[in-house]
Amino acid sequence: MLGAVRRAHMTRTILASLIAFTACTSSQPVDNSDQQDAPIGKADAASYPSGTYTNPSPHIGEFNVLTLNDDFTFTRYQLGACPGGGACSPALQTGTYLFTHGTKSHYIRFYDDGGNFLDRYSWKLNGVGSLTLTDSLDTYTLTQQNECETAGGTCVALSPGTCPNGTTGGYSCGSGLGVTCCVPQQQSNQCQLDTDCTGLLPDFCRVCGDGTESCAHWSCVSNSCQIVTCQ
Repeated sequence: MLGAVRRAHMTRTILASLIAFTACTSSQPVDNSDQQDAPIGKADAASYPSGTYTNPSPHIGEFNVLTLNDDFTFTRYQLGACPGGGACSPALQTGTYLFTHGTKSHYIRFYDDGGNFLDRYSWKLNGVGSLTLTDSLDTYTLTQQNECETAGGTCVALSPGTCPNGTTGGYSCGSGLGVTCCVPQQQSNQCQLDTDCTGLLPDFCRVCGDGTESCAHWSCVSNSCQIVTCQ
């Protein structure tokens, strides 16, 4: 009898932990009420988030590192909840992103490597190098630490072999001594024709002003590859 009581108590504890874990890690529901932003030109690129942002003291569900690349791919580490309680190690996610807008807010929509919707955050740039993100649960701010991270690189030791898949030099790592900036080699975002643009695409479709439906596709806009829907 005592053993049955203990087993029942253990079962309730495990179920409670799983419910708490699911609540903290479940994806946001898909919301297609916002519209994709117009293609970004060189003149207004500085008014959009770009590069690497960090959060030194993230709470569960927040990003501690977010990198937005010029080719509309992203890398992010998100702090998750462990089934037994407390925070687990940040989980790596990669995929693509889009900038969209509603009547009052600007959004970043994230998609996984298969083009499936992950989540959506409203964003605001606060001066130079500060990005505030808001979802249905939380609002928090990330900052760009140095010129290297702003360019999407990582500061590594100044020694042979520390940047095997990238290039070094050209960006500052702040006041750090004995370090250099390692920037991953990426596909050029320059183009002449639409067919010059390739890469992952999010599963995002819109009904255009003429009544036709258009899904996310690559387009060469002002010699720069952009993900667009209606044009």
